[in-house]
Amino acid sequence: MLTLIASLLLTVVPLDDDAVVAAQAPFYPLDTCIISGEKLGSMGDPISVVADGRLFMVCCKGCVKRVKSNAPELSKKLDAGVMAQQAAHYPLKTCLYTGKELGGSARSVVAQGRLIKVCCGNCAKKAKADPTPLFKKLDAAWIASQRDSYPLQTCPVSGEPLGDKPREMLYGTQLVKLCCGMCVKKFNKDPGALASVVRLAAAKKSGHGDDHDDHGDHGDHGDHGDHGDHGDHGDHGSHGADKKGDHKG
Repeated sequence: MLTLIASLLLTVVPLDDDAVVAAQAPFYPLDTCIISGEKLGSMGDPISVVADGRLFMVCCKGCVKRVKSNAPELSKKLDAGVMAQQAAHYPLKTCLYTGKELGGSARSVVAQGRLIKVCCGNCAKKAKADPTPLFKKLDAAWIASQRDSYPLQTCPVSGEPLGDKPREMLYGTQLVKLCCGMCVKKFNKDPGALASVVRLAAAKKSGHGDDHDDHGDHGDHGDHGDHGDHGDHGDHGSHGADKKGDHKG
């Protein structure tokens, strides 16, 4: 069974600000302030601002008010960033509603920080009205598209071999494979950092070195929920009793 971060966090009822940050931070497409254009983190920790149900990241307190007064226009900038970031590797060639090929009438919808491609205008309307039922299938597609090309053979938390049945997690659209349930718990504490480890490994494997992190890892946006323990995959000696189980990753 797949653990899908965003699907557990999103509901059809309005989310409070903390829930919006937790749900949308993994998909955040920009590494610069939405207002000033300054690199996030260059003026201290980035600030999360929620307006009109969207997460915006700014460089300092001086930019916060300008977000709230210009949220509709800034949302268009975020949407463009999401499309640019996720379209290149979008994992499906068919509509999430009808199963039809994405042809000339295909539409792209950005919902809660996620790109959704559908076959026509009618499906686009449904996706805008209530995208949540689509997320589980979309997350499964993101995982499947990265499974065979995954760049690591060891767990980024423990350093131990992944084995034949690793735990598969998502941070945004990034697949992270873990060796066991205990590592899942550690992943949940800082999923962005571990996703960055995988992306760096993928970049090195493909020869792109330290290319721009296109999955939007902008620091600690909070705990993204406990994603569960998907069966007993083994504790490797309880991950603490032996010298291989220090798990400081």
